[in-house]
Amino acid sequence: MKPVKRKQKPCLAVLLNACAMSAILVTLATTFCEESYAGKVQEYFEYLSANKCSKGKDDCLEKVDHIVIRSDGRRVRVSDIYRWRKAAYLKYAKVLPHFMLGYMRKLREAYRDDPTFGRRFYNQIDYLISKAVDRNGALVWENHNSYVQGMDQIEYAEFFATAAEVYREHGDRKTARGLMTKALLFARALDMQHGRKTGGIRSKVAFCGAKKVRFRPCYWFHSRGLGVVGNDRLAVLNQHLHVVRDVLKLYMKVKNHGKLVSEQFGTHEQVLQRLEAHAIAGMYQLAFSGGAIHSQPHRAPNIRQFMWFHDNATVKSGKNPIDYYWAYYGYDMPTDVPEKGSPAGSQCHYHTHTVKIMADIAILLRENEHVFRASRDGWRLYEALDELLARTDRSDRTGAIYRFVLSERSEAIKIRRKRCPCKPWHQGKKINSCGEELTEIRVFYEQEY
Repeated sequence: MKPVKRKQKPCLAVLLNACAMSAILVTLATTFCEESYAGKVQEYFEYLSANKCSKGKDDCLEKVDHIVIRSDGRRVRVSDIYRWRKAAYLKYAKVLPHFMLGYMRKLREAYRDDPTFGRRFYNQIDYLISKAVDRNGALVWENHNSYVQGMDQIEYAEFFATAAEVYREHGDRKTARGLMTKALLFARALDMQHGRKTGGIRSKVAFCGAKKVRFRPCYWFHSRGLGVVGNDRLAVLNQHLHVVRDVLKLYMKVKNHGKLVSEQFGTHEQVLQRLEAHAIAGMYQLAFSGGAIHSQPHRAPNIRQFMWFHDNATVKSGKNPIDYYWAYYGYDMPTDVPEKGSPAGSQCHYHTHTVKIMADIAILLRENEHVFRASRDGWRLYEALDELLARTDRSDRTGAIYRFVLSERSEAIKIRRKRCPCKPWHQGKKINSCGEELTEIRVFYEQEY
């Protein structure tokens, strides 16, 4: 719902002042302004109220000051800027962008509904980008070990492209073009190999395919979340899939907004070809690669190496024992050993999340099949997708995703609920996040299988 213009400015001031004081005043101010602010704007203030830091609170939005440089060179201190505070992690990283994404999306949608949020949104983006560094032409966030995290990089490359889209909707073409440039600078991390201060997120390039005559480059997208503990070469399945999905989403944004693409990245078609090639490489790695080998610690895993087998599991309903699979959380490449993840709640969450992101990828590809099939190599995306979703039990096609889905159906789910209870996850969710994702994916997989 669009705000009523005659009350727009007074109510915005009331709400901003209320946010600076207390959650109670936010509620009162929102009620006072409800004729002017509803829909996405109200959702933004409600999210801010629920997640803003208070005395003794951690894992929340912390208000910080930020200095921006205006087009005329002036340095201006701006307020109403936030970062995600999680004390245990901030000592390892300057900024926690993944945790900020929920807030950034709420702010973007508030701006979409109400153009008076444009400056606030831009300043918040500027703050996050100010924490990035240039590595070999890529704009990246690094952890304390100077490694780049693939999930954070590419979800924000896609996010900045969506922000560019909204600024263009409001007629601010200059800002839109600038944000698309930032999106593609962040995406340059895809072009380089993972390492200290390289700015890259991909593993060493290998070659794989369904048949030798169709071999092409394939690689893993490295991302250990915050990358604060353990080995930086741990391959995390759900985060690799995050990158593949978000590259495909970025492809669609660039496809639809070619006039916002700067000439420094080449032609519009060249940018699309590079993004598509990265998505193919990530999917081929899972579907067709030979996987990790202990004698070659740089080699990345395939989907089969994430199959966590549970055999002869007893169900109290009186039925016969059954076998089923979960998805391992990660794979330690140097030792050639899978990692379950901990605690039990995270095993539950990430197994379900893996299946959910795979459904996201499949839905995106099928809804836009006319777009990808029209490109030279787009058919390869569907070749890999068919392999990953295969139901067959042939020895060379294990049907990993199919088997993961089976653990969400039949009697296996009862064991999963008992041994791996779901609980509310990040960002102040008030609902059972595993249950939420199970609901989202059920329709897709019921149609698929």
